[in-house]
Amino acid sequence: MWAQTIFFLAATGLCVQGFGQTSTDLNPLRQSAEKRTAEWFTVHTALEDSLSRLLPCDARAVKTIEDVNHASDARLEAWIKFTASWRSQTAAESQGAKRAQAELNAQAAVLQAEKNQMESQLTELRTRRAALPPSAEAIQPLDKLIDWNAQRLAAITSRRAALTSALESVAVLVSAAEARAAAVDKEAAQWTEQAERWRAYYAARINRAKTECAITGQAAPAVRAPRKKQ
Repeated sequence: MWAQTIFFLAATGLCVQGFGQTSTDLNPLRQSAEKRTAEWFTVHTALEDSLSRLLPCDARAVKTIEDVNHASDARLEAWIKFTASWRSQTAAESQGAKRAQAELNAQAAVLQAEKNQMESQLTELRTRRAALPPSAEAIQPLDKLIDWNAQRLAAITSRRAALTSALESVAVLVSAAEARAAAVDKEAAQWTEQAERWRAYYAARINRAKTECAITGQAAPAVRAPRKKQ
């Protein structure tokens, strides 16, 4: 059992070293979101200039806003997908840390029970030893038994101390994993909220363009078809 604990602690140490970083498996999703953001930013910052060149009833005005809205949706959906995958990763980290903590707590309980039993046996043996007369033949084998039990108790106590230290480290890991998962949950919720706000913003811009058209009635000049040669 103790060998398994040592192995687990080594694995936990590796987990601590990589903790706080997104998995390399998430890099393509992040890169895609960053690319979509750059694409959206380009058309979004050019929106006002594009609209200023069009008459209110020019069909291209609404189409321009819709195109920017589609770019915005692509950006937001990419970030939502990235944070959803990141949430799954951090949730798995948190659950793994809690399972590790539960495993170590169970092992600590077993060692504590063994320690209590060994201390009780030693007390009983020493009491029996003290009650024997100095010349009793049972003293020598009893002393050996006491010494052997004392060595076992020392080993158990040492293992229990090491396990206590491991539990302290895992408790830090659990706390950090929970905080990290909560932070990612918050970021994921923020992207969902942003998606709703930006969609409402572009919908309002489209309605504004239609209202301006209804008020002014200024349509884009019709493009004449070229006259056929006689």
